[in-house]
Amino acid sequence: MKPRTKLEKRVTGLSGKLSAVTEVQKEWAKEHIFTHEAYRCKDELWCSECGGTWIDTSNSELGTTLLGDTTECPYCHHKLDVKVSRKRKVEEEKYMSILQTAGEFQIIRHILCCKYARKRNFDLNSRQDYIHYAFFEVVQEWITVEGKRTIMAKPMNMGSSGWIYSEPLSIKGEYGSYSWNYRGDLYAIWGWIYPRKKLIPELRKRGIGKRFPDVPPQNLYETF
Repeated sequence: MKPRTKLEKRVTGLSGKLSAVTEVQKEWAKEHIFTHEAYRCKDELWCSECGGTWIDTSNSELGTTLLGDTTECPYCHHKLDVKVSRKRKVEEEKYMSILQTAGEFQIIRHILCCKYARKRNFDLNSRQDYIHYAFFEVVQEWITVEGKRTIMAKPMNMGSSGWIYSEPLSIKGEYGSYSWNYRGDLYAIWGWIYPRKKLIPELRKRGIGKRFPDVPPQNLYETF
């Protein structure tokens, strides 16, 4: 919806000046958020990081299931946890939360991180893209020192089960746009916190710095 109050107009203006998610932040998400696994079917394994396929007879499916196993991909050299599975593709969606400041606001930016991986079938000369990543900023929480929260977010579909990626961020009601919403706080997202954080002084002086208490970041304003 359109910004109406002075606060909403200020948030909308500052939001448009925020930098896009950087390549460094994306690389951190790729390494720390997603699982790094090799999928074993009999003696054949494939890597979820590059799609590469190879043969390994050093362990069995039963041994892997009972005792666990790790390996290194001979192509991309990632360390991988071995899982017994017949799957030929992997899709993961997880959130990364970036904490930064603008003006008098503490901002929590929620980035939906998507990974799509496919098995390569020994075709080393293929130029197909077997691993694909996508990053969508879906929610921004703007929190004042007084604890007032303003939401900038992408719209959701009618069932409130997915984001409409093609639409821009805009002002939203704090707990969703529909009076019949029964899902609680749609925008209180649990995400992996990006380690390089910027905090407003009111948070830093309360000892919140390198470590966070065991609460979602959006609840930090309750400590003001």
